[in-house]
Amino acid sequence: MNIHNKCMKYIGIVVIVLTVLILCVYSAISHAEIQKEMERKLQVALSYIDEEKYQEAKDLLSEIEPYKYSAQLSLYCEYADLYKECDECIGGEEELESISIQYATEYQPEIDRLVDKVVTLKEEKEAEEEREIIAAYREKLPELGMSEQYIDCTKLGEPDRTEKCLNFDHLVPRARRKEYYWGNINNKESYFHVTVLYRRHWSNRVDDYTDYYDGNGYVYSISYYGADGRFHTESLSD
Repeated sequence: MNIHNKCMKYIGIVVIVLTVLILCVYSAISHAEIQKEMERKLQVALSYIDEEKYQEAKDLLSEIEPYKYSAQLSLYCEYADLYKECDECIGGEEELESISIQYATEYQPEIDRLVDKVVTLKEEKEAEEEREIIAAYREKLPELGMSEQYIDCTKLGEPDRTEKCLNFDHLVPRARRKEYYWGNINNKESYFHVTVLYRRHWSNRVDDYTDYYDGNGYVYSISYYGADGRFHTESLSD
């Protein structure tokens, strides 16, 4: 290889090295500028939060996710804006409870207060729904599909007796069964019988079911004497 070719080879290598160095420097500068801009937007978003301008803050934080804790604050702002003028539960308690700010810890108390508000509103909503369900059942007889916990709330009141299947407390939900009885089978006017199961199938698919592990099953079948004096049995399998 002559001297000219060697020089050209070395020049080529130098050009490549210089090009890589220039690109690295440019990339580092660009990255620094991007970081600087994201930090600026984060600080503006924090000032919006302090002013309770949650939608504006969320818009900015969404632009810089996942920079620092922007994603967590963005989620907070979403629900803070929803609940700013709202006094009823519209969800979000699980998402809010998952937020943990490790760096801007001064905002954690605000998040915790919002969580407390949402949880309280949820409890109040559930209590009101419970009262409405109980009130609706007061004038009804036990019906197919109803939750076991409301059986005592129907017009029949508490049952005269209940019977659990053998080894009830040691069985898996699909094998459990409980019977509720009102009156005597020889008294057609007062007799009523309910069977409660603890695995409910929702379709013909073998894996499409719900197990009630807490012991609060559902009414699978009812038996009673109708106005015609005949004995009737109804079940969800009919």
